[in-house]
Amino acid sequence: MRYLVVAVLLGLTLPTGCIAADGPSDGVPSGPRLRDFAGAVNVPGAELWRTLSVGWGRQDFSWSEIEPAQDDWHFDKFDAMILGVHENGFELLPILCYTVGWAAPVDPETNCPVVSVPDWEDYVETVVGRYVKPPFNVRYFQVWNEPTRKAGFWKGRTDGEFFERIYVPAAKIIKRLGGQVVFGGWPCSDGIDAFTQLFEEYEAWRWTDILDIHYYGFGDMVRLHEMYVKTGKCRGVWQTEVGWHPFEEYLPNLYCRTLYWGLKQNWDFPDKFKLFWYAFWGPGPVANKCLTCPGPDGNVPSPTHGVRMRALSQVLGGGTLAAFDEYTIEPALPFTIDEETESSQGFRCGDKTVIAFQVSPETQAAHPALAIKLPTARRPRRVARYTSTGQMMTQPYDYADGVATVWVRISDMEAGTARNWGRRIKYVVGYVVIE
Repeated sequence: MRYLVVAVLLGLTLPTGCIAADGPSDGVPSGPRLRDFAGAVNVPGAELWRTLSVGWGRQDFSWSEIEPAQDDWHFDKFDAMILGVHENGFELLPILCYTVGWAAPVDPETNCPVVSVPDWEDYVETVVGRYVKPPFNVRYFQVWNEPTRKAGFWKGRTDGEFFERIYVPAAKIIKRLGGQVVFGGWPCSDGIDAFTQLFEEYEAWRWTDILDIHYYGFGDMVRLHEMYVKTGKCRGVWQTEVGWHPFEEYLPNLYCRTLYWGLKQNWDFPDKFKLFWYAFWGPGPVANKCLTCPGPDGNVPSPTHGVRMRALSQVLGGGTLAAFDEYTIEPALPFTIDEETESSQGFRCGDKTVIAFQVSPETQAAHPALAIKLPTARRPRRVARYTSTGQMMTQPYDYADGVATVWVRISDMEAGTARNWGRRIKYVVGYVVIE
């Protein structure tokens, strides 16, 4: 998808201590944090990053802006952007893209192959060589965006030509200079089989750290993990674009399942799994598809996805994460990667236990409350239910013989659409927080 206008960070600062609970991504916590997992496309003001526990932004570093004429380099805008993002404790994923007019066979076509691969290699070498070193210290670089003829961001003769003339040359340079390579977001328009076929044909995994796909189901992330990460060929699987629709419960349904599953997959470095929402902000009529929308004094969380990301931050954004399985729930809601099947997921977040649930309207009609039992060494200080939009209600519970039994009322909760392809599934989505 075409990216929205850049909001360049210049001189943004947070009060001392605002991000201390999560710390910078280069720290070595005991587990990943929500901010390690959550990203968004484009760069907003720092307060919104912190409110939503979004730790990553993704932004075009367009060849046409950086080198509009051969050997005429312009870095000021991108220097300021990186330094502003890092100053506030967050991370930036630059996208190395697209063909500049003077290097293209037809100007101003930007999604076509370069006339001379060495010109492309010089751009990649110059940009990565600058930003991988202090004071910028960028760690990851993404090569292109949705590089297929069907998606429209690649207009070569074949999709294989992208691997041959753009991706592999760039990836080799990034690796040689000490950066890590993120693939360019294979789009859902072309299918995973087409991706893996080309990935194998060009042995692209040899120069790829992070596999990246756009707008796929959770099961496709699992499939790529089994093929490439579990086998040691690549380090992680991301989706650097998800969303861009108005279906309100999609975000918590996908994020909670992916987080829980990832925590069960030897999440041994913070950047192993990520989801980036498209987009952080957008103009008027599309704002309900984004995380934020215009408010009277600047952008605020959108009433669809933004408030749900804020609620997820409320319950899971305060510390390092681990999967938690020592609970029972009635009616039974076993974990499944199938986004069309109701489920629950348990987490430890700092000193809290959080149970996320996605319940069908049929189960809600048959069971006005959920009964959750879990062992705990002490009587809970507080038990609360949060709706997907962050409304909190204290919940009754019993505590005896080291077991807390919590009754979670769901009869008063509203179901919403949680899926935007295939069947439109409705869920009642919420969280139980035990402190």
